[in-house]
Amino acid sequence: MASVLTTVSLPSFAAFAERYGYRMQVTYVKEDDADRWSVTAKSVRWQKLCFIKSALEQSDVVVWFDADVLICRTDADILDSIGTTDYQGLVLHTIPSEDRTNPNTGVWVIRNTEKAFRFLDRVSEVGMPEGRWADQGAVLRALGWILGDEHYRGARMPDTPTEFMKGTAWLPAGWNQPYHERYAGPTMASDPFAIHFMEMPVDDRLKYMREVVDRYANQ
Repeated sequence: MASVLTTVSLPSFAAFAERYGYRMQVTYVKEDDADRWSVTAKSVRWQKLCFIKSALEQSDVVVWFDADVLICRTDADILDSIGTTDYQGLVLHTIPSEDRTNPNTGVWVIRNTEKAFRFLDRVSEVGMPEGRWADQGAVLRALGWILGDEHYRGARMPDTPTEFMKGTAWLPAGWNQPYHERYAGPTMASDPFAIHFMEMPVDDRLKYMREVVDRYANQ
């Protein structure tokens, strides 16, 4: 998704970073695959953990955005959405048609704390699971999520908070707003800070992301 990052999403990341004093770090990988189920594509997504951990070792806080996320508003700092005692923040996505609720790692805030490093180590220990999800599937397991079936249908938050859920903030939905219309209900935000163009071909991402950029530019 280098073309998506370079031509569309990167300027929005730069504007956000400049406004709130973040040091922006961009990482390109040489090998990827348009087939999101392939081992190559999953291994690329799995590298996110290494990138985050490496950045966290040099920073007080890391804010991660996937390449197919477009920041639409810079009037608030995402860090203001997590408490001072929270070690990380993620947005919960809900798909009513699949009775599924799960954290989405396309936008991820994580502080430089002992618990944060323990959590990242736990995610690595879990390893990359079978199926389509890579880091996100491992994050669910590390959190102690109820996973549902092999496609995560029926996935939901456990009734009793687990160790790593304590200190995890659930960010407002608008910080990781899915573009797809099938994500309805509590996942949808009327005026999102960031829109995530997931689960579509690269050409479609470029088309829809540019349409959104133009729409906000004309407001």
